[in-house]
Amino acid sequence: ADAASNVVGLVGVQAASRPPDANHPYGHRKLETVAAAAVTGFLLAIFFEVLRNAFNHLTDGVETVEVNAAGFAIMLGTIAINLGVVRYETRAARRLHSEVLLADALQTRSDVWTSVAVLVALF
Repeated sequence: ADAASNVVGLVGVQAASRPPDANHPYGHRKLETVAAAAVTGFLLAIFFEVLRNAFNHLTDGVETVEVNAAGFAIMLGTIAINLGVVRYETRAARRLHSEVLLADALQTRSDVWTSVAVLVALF
């Protein structure tokens, strides 16, 4: 969902940056708002999935999670990819004057910090 929201944000901003044409004399700026609504939908889906899992763990008991080198490698890879996404989206947000991209970059940056916290806790 995170990757999908990044893609939707980027595609929405790209579409919104097109110049006015015969069918859209005021431009395509509304498409950025549509993209923002879609990103919000992804975030709501994640929120409800986290709540559902938390409820299931509270009622059914907690499963033991095995921590191994592969898990650490995946977390480090995820952090590296997300840092690249943050950098790219921040640059694109400045270039395109896009609040959606900047907000998504900040949200992805918070994911990086969350991943770092989980990594430290597992270590």
